[in-house]
Amino acid sequence: MGQTAAASVGNEDKMVRLNLDIADLSAEAVYCVPVPCVGYWRKVWSCIDGAVGTADVTITPTVNGAAITGGVITIATASSAAGDVDSAVPETCPRLVPGDYLKFTVTGGGSGGSPRGHLVIEIERD
Repeated sequence: MGQTAAASVGNEDKMVRLNLDIADLSAEAVYCVPVPCVGYWRKVWSCIDGAVGTADVTITPTVNGAAITGGVITIATASSAAGDVDSAVPETCPRLVPGDYLKFTVTGGGSGGSPRGHLVIEIERD
């Protein structure tokens, strides 16, 4: 049993999680996050603090300004509420190195309600 737990913890130790807070998802804006380690971007999660009022919010990522496939998060207006969680998996993200940056472009301004948003970006170190 102890060995299984140690193996599980070891796998978790490979993950670096970056956090990004977005003050107002109803305002279109761009946010950049520096990459602190060598690895691959595995997943991005979002959570909102309030309902999205009038239009879906889309968060589109790039790496060093270059488009990637996958990784786009859409926070739907329908039935949105505080605590809603969405996620996406980048499909064609290149290997990351320190000094790279992840850029997230928030569109859907006018979504109403000025909900605050939070992103967690998971990078698996190699």
